[in-house]
Amino acid sequence: MTIEQKYDVVIVGAGIGGLYTALNLPRNMNVLLICKEDLNSCDSMLAQGGISVLPHDDDYEAFFEDTMRAGHYENNPENVEIMIRSSRAVIDHLIDLGVEFDRNDDGSLKFTKEGAHSRPRICFYKDITGKAITTVLQDRVKELPNVTVMEYTVMKDILEENGVCRGITAKRGEDLYIFRAADTVLATGGIGGLYEHSTNFPSLTGDAIKLAEKHDVQTEHLDYVQIHPTSLYKDEPGRSFLITESARGEGAVLLNSKGERFTDELQPRDVVSKAIFAEMKKEGTSHVWLSFRNVPEEDILTHFPNIRNTCLKAGYDILKEPIPVVPAQHYFMGGIHVDSDSKTTMEHLYAVGETSCNGVHGKNRLASNSLLETLVFAKRAADKIARGKEAKSMNNITMTLAADKFIRLALEEDINSEDVTTNCVMPGYKKGQVQLICKQDGVLAGLSVFQRVFTILDPETKFEYFAKDGDDVKKGQHIATITGDIRVLLSAERTALNYLQRMSGIATYTSQVCKMLEGTGTTLLDTRKTTPCMRIFEKYAVKVGGGANHRYNLSDGVLLKDNHIDAAGGVRDAIAAARAYAPFVRKIEVEVENMEMVKEAIEAGADVIMLDNMTPDEMAEAIRFIDGRAETECSGNMTKENVLTIAKLGVTYVSSGALTHSSPILDLSLKHLRAL
Repeated sequence: MTIEQKYDVVIVGAGIGGLYTALNLPRNMNVLLICKEDLNSCDSMLAQGGISVLPHDDDYEAFFEDTMRAGHYENNPENVEIMIRSSRAVIDHLIDLGVEFDRNDDGSLKFTKEGAHSRPRICFYKDITGKAITTVLQDRVKELPNVTVMEYTVMKDILEENGVCRGITAKRGEDLYIFRAADTVLATGGIGGLYEHSTNFPSLTGDAIKLAEKHDVQTEHLDYVQIHPTSLYKDEPGRSFLITESARGEGAVLLNSKGERFTDELQPRDVVSKAIFAEMKKEGTSHVWLSFRNVPEEDILTHFPNIRNTCLKAGYDILKEPIPVVPAQHYFMGGIHVDSDSKTTMEHLYAVGETSCNGVHGKNRLASNSLLETLVFAKRAADKIARGKEAKSMNNITMTLAADKFIRLALEEDINSEDVTTNCVMPGYKKGQVQLICKQDGVLAGLSVFQRVFTILDPETKFEYFAKDGDDVKKGQHIATITGDIRVLLSAERTALNYLQRMSGIATYTSQVCKMLEGTGTTLLDTRKTTPCMRIFEKYAVKVGGGANHRYNLSDGVLLKDNHIDAAGGVRDAIAAARAYAPFVRKIEVEVENMEMVKEAIEAGADVIMLDNMTPDEMAEAIRFIDGRAETECSGNMTKENVLTIAKLGVTYVSSGALTHSSPILDLSLKHLRAL
């Protein structure tokens, strides 16, 4: 049977890449998540050691260098920076979702060290970190009403129309499915199933990569395969049990058949693997030995309980004796070429996780960067898809026609003839970089305006974002890195921050009010009470915060207020005049102040009745009388303190000028300027 279904997004693969993509997509998107086997048969479940994170800013340079050195400097440095800078936000989100990590006595995250890491920066949960993360992500995805999960469903092909991905075809049992989708995400994992000895599940056979090549989607570095130095040796073929690199990071050592140490265990994986192969060839053996004699017994029992239990089943007690280990295929650094948003060379086709190649790992992956890289760039894929679906960014036309003139005036107002201070310290061009930092919790809005301030002065200014408009941001969070002429970075700073702080403050206030209204059925509207020459920016910020824009200007609808009614001679005459002058207007709204005016407005056929400056009891009486014959709106001194009380009366809309004229700014700052 052939079955055709339509979704907003189809995700192929249910490891952490597929799961985290689904979790970060908007809830109004209809999402399908399929997997080849059951949900638990994904390599994400097998990750033992942990997940890298930037523990503090002082570690950035070392973390960056460790990643580059392990990758033989063939990494994409821009994407390495994105991964590292985004790491703490990802860990914080995992914790918020319910993921547990080992902690110190004071409650802080406990960090361990693995091969090629110059210092401890890996957080973990015992020796089953992958399982700890994956099971929580599975639970959270199962709670989403907009996500459908189909197990035992095998992708057969990509649906391509004129070079654009339109979904996939798949088989489930005897049925053929045609899944049409606006966007498709490939998260099918690696290629371990093609090898005789691998730490991967046998089902990982590079399916997405084969289809990418079939459809001329760019792939790269297909020969970059990582061999893990230590898997538990066994005679028969099949999936090999991984012995995490954390074991060597905590002091386990490699021994030859004579019980002699023969290499530095904390070198990059490819270096250690080569040393093991050389020792095996030298001695004519099929494995070497890994000894835990230098690891305290308590650490073994708390950090490596799964490894100990598995080795016991194989006949070895790591508390008492070394275990036989041999290198095995473990990870694939190549794959489908993607950009920093996980977008492939085919429109509306994305790839995340091990099946993709964004250049983060270079020629050889640094230990524990795989989980982090997958999560960071899965979120970026989801964000990119969401940006294509939601009107939450100003497009180039709007920016040029409506916003540019105001931004230019603001720059002229601030700079005037010159920036004297900047010209004192920086008389000529010098390339530099500065970070946008959040100084208090809130909702971000206005990044496109912030960016435009700089690019008007210098179109070559570059931006790397670690958050987007509409995101909840936290105090201390790194929002973006801006690179360009230091003179521009200094001169544009205040104007750019004025816009961003003001817009983010409005979005934050709006979001707070919207959360109060959740479940009431009442919609929050803004008003025309905006700062002169800031309306386009402030109303945009309301929309980002979750509110709705109400009447952009006087040509945008009919709202008959008290003075209009007086000028026309009464409510009935005002409505009649509006219908005669603007017969095609969608809705006529009338402002009323008492029950007599309410009754007159209903009789005259008003579409929306604004109950202005009435007491809650008077509003309740009016709403009961209107009884659905018109929409209702409450206005006048509407704030966070009284909005919920009004909403509970059953009103259709509440409109609040406080959203735009009373919102405090969100404190954001440009910090850590440095020359490049």
